[in-house]
Amino acid sequence: MGRDRDISRIENILKNASSGRSLSNSILIGPKGIGKTHILNIIYRSIRGNRKINDKIADLKERFTPVLFSEEEYVSGDITKFVLTILRYLPNSKDNKPISIPKEFINLTRITEKERAAAVSFLKTFKEKTGKILLLLIDNFNDIIEKFTREDQSALRDVLMTTDSVLIIGAAPTLFDGIINYDKPFYNFFEVIRLRDFSYKETTELLYRFAAIEGNDELIKKLENSKSKIEAIHRLTGGNPRLIQTLFNIVVKEDAASVEDMLIKLLDNLSSYFRERMRDLPNQQMEIIDVMARAETLLTPTEIAAAAHLPVNTVNSQLTRLEKSGYVKNVTPKRKRTVFYDINERLFSLWRQMRVDAGRKRLSLIVRFYEIWFSKEELQLHLDKILKEITEKCADECQLSKCMDNLYYIKEAIPEFKGKGEALIAYQKGNYKATIVILKKHLMKNPNDYEALLNLGAVYLMEGQPDKAIAAYNKALEINPNDYEASSNLGALYSSTGEHDKAIEACNKALEINSKYDGAWYNLGNAYSATGRPHKAIAAYIKALEFDPENYRTLNNLGVIYLIIGQHKKGFNALLSSIKIQPNEKLPLNGMFYLFYITFVHEAIKGNAANALYSLQKMIEVSYATILKKEMQDFFVNSFKEIAKSKKYNFLRQALDEVKKTGEDELYELLRPFDIIVKYYETKDENVIERLKPEVRLIVDEIMKEIEGAADTESSPIESS
Repeated sequence: MGRDRDISRIENILKNASSGRSLSNSILIGPKGIGKTHILNIIYRSIRGNRKINDKIADLKERFTPVLFSEEEYVSGDITKFVLTILRYLPNSKDNKPISIPKEFINLTRITEKERAAAVSFLKTFKEKTGKILLLLIDNFNDIIEKFTREDQSALRDVLMTTDSVLIIGAAPTLFDGIINYDKPFYNFFEVIRLRDFSYKETTELLYRFAAIEGNDELIKKLENSKSKIEAIHRLTGGNPRLIQTLFNIVVKEDAASVEDMLIKLLDNLSSYFRERMRDLPNQQMEIIDVMARAETLLTPTEIAAAAHLPVNTVNSQLTRLEKSGYVKNVTPKRKRTVFYDINERLFSLWRQMRVDAGRKRLSLIVRFYEIWFSKEELQLHLDKILKEITEKCADECQLSKCMDNLYYIKEAIPEFKGKGEALIAYQKGNYKATIVILKKHLMKNPNDYEALLNLGAVYLMEGQPDKAIAAYNKALEINPNDYEASSNLGALYSSTGEHDKAIEACNKALEINSKYDGAWYNLGNAYSATGRPHKAIAAYIKALEFDPENYRTLNNLGVIYLIIGQHKKGFNALLSSIKIQPNEKLPLNGMFYLFYITFVHEAIKGNAANALYSLQKMIEVSYATILKKEMQDFFVNSFKEIAKSKKYNFLRQALDEVKKTGEDELYELLRPFDIIVKYYETKDENVIERLKPEVRLIVDEIMKEIEGAADTESSPIESS
């Protein structure tokens, strides 16, 4: 489907050839995944008659003998070996007249001019001897014809020009030197049929047809209610049929965990092909492609020149050649002066991104697909499933790594989990077993990660494994023996296992490092209390309150001890103070974060930049200094949205600079779309938006719609531009 006009041109070519008119040799041009091989198969199987595919082509089967070359056929630059390959592929059927093999090819040991002449004669006399036209369907025709010597290219061209014996329908990913260089024998010889990416309408039709083939009525209904999702998928895939089909297979399976496997497998299968394509390019063109693949936005020739360290006129010249051969495309919007270029093939662009820098880059397309197609509830179910699989497959390193990759993509598509560490997400979901597995996997590669060891100890404690928690803390303190907080926590762990003397020793070690640390005094008080030394416990608790008078836990424990030794008034007053401080006996972290959020937004809107920036600093310090690192990312995004609504763009710029100064790179990346939005509103330069790559543009589009409260997508400055 989606190729009706292209198939119709081929039908006319075959019809004209079969009726004795001139033969129009043609070549299908289009990137990987566009459907070239599929069309060649349609022609071949229709003429062979073993598939009822195209009746118009099938009606001509008595006029042609089809030969379908393998997609990866390796023929050296020799017309004799080319004919030998044809003989190997010639159909052996009762319906065909026997095709006599030239006697020169029998018991062939070496190729001389005699055999070459026999090969040419075989091609020229094929119709005369068989009554049929030899129809050569050759995929990756560029790889074959460009290996021919100039003499053999001329010989083949002579056969095609002077006889009606052979018709070639080839396929190639781009226009290539052998047919576009005026100095070559086949210059302007082939009729070019360009296969375009699917339109949004064709993408929709393709998805419907896939669903119909599957017999999936429920999916058809889902597609009918998912117009906006289909449109977004079309933008993400660039209309490439193979990529559309890959994503469709995920929808059918309803298994988010398989999308990376399928996409990575698809890209891996294309690796050798794409590597060869890169090697075929001259150095300057290769550098230009590499710069474009690495870029986060669409680039102008001037920007490409700067990044590639090449003169602008050289880049313009090379871009013209790359565009002509199909590697890049001009994506400048109508009525715009600034020229932008993008890599033409979506699959090639993804493949190159995956291999940029060291190793594979995780593909933002996967995350965006998850966000678009699956509901939040569906993603939560997939997340729970993956966490469960992590605990079940932890003994198999390969399977565990696969689960971890899947976990990354799923959690990045869930707003409240985006940007968080995998261990933290497992912890927040209450799956402590998965949390332990994830932390242990991380520690295998980073055995001296101090924070990970402390977190592992904490989660072991949650799982009721204090002995393992103690081992993790001791390992951490070997790395950093001066961490008085960790020593204090180790003391608490020893108390939980009844090893109170060791608890007292650990707490005293913490106090040697920092005698003002209330937590160590608190844990020391607990250890003394457990060993029946109430007065030492009271002294420790009072010392803790010296440095933290509002600690309701300390007040609670002090009150209990006072009651135990009969000092009821002191006990009552301590317990009452504890209840007043925290009636629910629960630390109000969320309330504290919310207070910072309110302060930040209100001060910014009122124009008190200094106060607002101070609140922002505190937000980052508090939310990024706990085990719940990145817990408050939604607060940051929502606060920036609120400020953007009030048109405080200058302040937003200051706030983004402040975030950047903190060194929290992941938070800065999360907020970077606001930098683009600020630039747009400050300059009203639509190029700021137009040059964005599809996946980034989708994010910016969504934020701007929310900021402006636009219900109609046509009113969006992005869409209307």
